[in-house]
Amino acid sequence: MSKELQDEIEALKNTIASMQEQIDGYLHFGKIMGGVVHNHILAMGAAVIAGHLESPAVGMQWIVNTLEGPGNLPDLDEAQRLGGAQAWFDAETAKEERRQAELAGKGALQ
Repeated sequence: MSKELQDEIEALKNTIASMQEQIDGYLHFGKIMGGVVHNHILAMGAAVIAGHLESPAVGMQWIVNTLEGPGNLPDLDEAQRLGGAQAWFDAETAKEERRQAELAGKGALQ
């Protein structure tokens, strides 16, 4: 086997190893995000249960705690300026759609 062919094979092996590391990272990230989503779904379920069995305020506290811990409570003044919950949701959704489109344009989501 020629030296040139050996070098090409070695380069391909390195590329494959690098790609496998990236795949492993994506799989790990997916597992983490799956856990996050699962915990948020459980918290919303607990909120519904507490809201029915105890009081709406106790149920709402589950949601507040879920958002407050990681610093994700919405700005109520901003929401009011926008026109309420639906307007705030729509604005935040539009921001995320723009971010996703920008990432896709950069090839980050391919």
